[in-house]
Amino acid sequence: DLWKVDAEVASVGTEPQDPRKVGAEAAFVGTEPQDLRKVGAEAASGGTEPQDPWKVGAEAASVGTEPNDLRKVGAEVASVGTEPQDLRKVGAEAASVGTGPQDLRKVGAEVASVGTEPRDPRKVGAEAGSLGTGGGGKRQPSDEGREDKEVPNKRPRSSGGQEVDVRFLLQSRNADA
Repeated sequence: DLWKVDAEVASVGTEPQDPRKVGAEAAFVGTEPQDLRKVGAEAASGGTEPQDPWKVGAEAASVGTEPNDLRKVGAEVASVGTEPQDLRKVGAEAASVGTGPQDLRKVGAEVASVGTEPRDPRKVGAEAGSLGTGGGGKRQPSDEGREDKEVPNKRPRSSGGQEVDVRFLLQSRNADA
């Protein structure tokens, strides 16, 4: 529902400026919990005007329940951002929700910084995944010996919640093999 939240919140802004900020901030939220306040501020600023509160109430209500859910929206976005799997979605969805390729780069950079280096969003999965596996190709023989199904369950605990990226990396490897 993260992309729905971003879409709803962005449409609530009505103004083209807000969607970009909301998209960028929302993606940034996944990176750092500090941005929770920013997202709350951005989303709230959209609903600060008399017209928007009604829209915010309606849109936010469809997502959660009450206009107060603005906080929940921030919380959901943040909790979603905790998992690398959703980070990738946040990068793609939030960027497309924002408006154009500008956000893609910004979101990509922010999300990439979460993985390891500010490279392309696509590399985030590979980079973060290789970090989790501790070298990627070097452990491929071990992966085959353990069966790929067990690998994602054993590595994420030591990689700090990178399980989705690791799984994605393994799937990519299997596709190539």
